[in-house]
Amino acid sequence: MKTWERVFVGYFGVFLIAVGLYVLVMSGAAPAWRYLGGGLLCLIGINAVYSGVTGKRSWLSRIGPLP
Repeated sequence: MKTWERVFVGYFGVFLIAVGLYVLVMSGAAPAWRYLGGGLLCLIGINAVYSGVTGKRSWLSRIGPLP
């Protein structure tokens, strides 16, 4: 993974963590959906930050090219 890719993935992971925390705290959805959606976004964000630091492929990059 190139340096600029690692930086982008790391910042995108921080963004996903922030969105996940926002969903956990501010969402008006049912608690089960709120915890599931917010927790999943935080988990994917944490993985993206980890992959940006270590240079490994993140879970999002394994789903293939998106249109």
